[in-house]
Amino acid sequence: MAAVDRLGGRGIAGLYRCTAREPAGRRRLAVSVLPVLTPAERVVLDHRTADDTMSEIAYSPKATRAECPRAMTRYLIILIGTAVATVMGLVAVGLSTGGPLSRADHIGQIPLDEDYGYYRNYGDWMSREIQDRDILYHGIGQSIERARQADIILLGHSMVLWAFDPAQLRAFERKHGVKIYNMGSAGDASGEFLRRVVTRWQLHPKLWLLNADDKGGSFFDVKLEDQGLSGSGSAVQVVRHGWLKGYATVATRNIRWRIQQYLAARLPAGIKSVVLPGPGLQLWRNIDTGDWYLDRMPNYLAPLHNPAITLTRDQNCPTSPDEIEKAKTFTASIGGRSALMLIPYWGFCALRVQQIAQALDLDVMIPSKTAYTSGDGGGHLDRDGARAFTADFLSELERLPSFRAITASREPSAALKH
Repeated sequence: MAAVDRLGGRGIAGLYRCTAREPAGRRRLAVSVLPVLTPAERVVLDHRTADDTMSEIAYSPKATRAECPRAMTRYLIILIGTAVATVMGLVAVGLSTGGPLSRADHIGQIPLDEDYGYYRNYGDWMSREIQDRDILYHGIGQSIERARQADIILLGHSMVLWAFDPAQLRAFERKHGVKIYNMGSAGDASGEFLRRVVTRWQLHPKLWLLNADDKGGSFFDVKLEDQGLSGSGSAVQVVRHGWLKGYATVATRNIRWRIQQYLAARLPAGIKSVVLPGPGLQLWRNIDTGDWYLDRMPNYLAPLHNPAITLTRDQNCPTSPDEIEKAKTFTASIGGRSALMLIPYWGFCALRVQQIAQALDLDVMIPSKTAYTSGDGGGHLDRDGARAFTADFLSELERLPSFRAITASREPSAALKH
């Protein structure tokens, strides 16, 4: 039975130890839980251990026998009680500020104009925060289940979220009787975070479409660094904590965004600029399809003033044996059938993606046109650019052998209802 003795004396004041009681006639063992003692201190300790009659370490078997277990029990009760109280508090606040549980996807969800098919996914009043990483990695709400139902899943970072027109994707689904889920993750420096989401939840669509760009690093790199997000929403932090903290983080973020929005609408401009210095951009994500709602971004909606993408990269940009090996590892890890694609941006490089696809014997879709309009200097497509690109992309997808293979047995008139 463990017990706690406090040893006095010079040089070892404040030392605590747990002692293990052995059967009568056997010397009891002592294990120090503080720094190693000097030889002189060890002599004193051994002497006092051997002589239980010394008043300085008078030992009460009844008291010490129960002391450690009772202390640990009290500690665990406090710890569990605090965690439960925190979660219940967040639930209470979330219920008081969010929508009804019958409609909400998760606690405190902020819908798009009362449309609970979307959840608020981004805010930057005080710092740039994103919601979907916790939701996807920890399986919060219905997003992962909707992805599990998809025949085709799009993987990539923010270029994948900006490049596709949702209306055309839905029409394509109805035409071919398939479901497409956009699992793009904004700010990722590679596909490693998404690979972990996929393997964690064992997602197995009929076809993966991978945007194999190398903006900020190869999509196939094994790293979790972010290109623009930090703190609790960074990929590194999200994968470190468990489901309970993930759920609490999502609820807390929703509550914080609601408070910020309330203050932004009521504070005088001078005070607001100090308290809420960020732009206040709000973005939402669709639960069923994964599409981002971008129609409140001014530079996304102003294509008449946006120029077409200009390539600034030397097109003699081959891949490397290392990148090919990483691509093999990535596609083997997610399993199933994969095809590569490349969405136009200023650093577009067709050669390296073609070489990767050839080495892995994968289908590849690379547009012959790159001059789609962009609202941020060529990094992402704007609304008109996305509409034009989506039309071209879906036309190519219909002819892709891997797509034809998964739809060969479907009736042409098959339709999906969302």
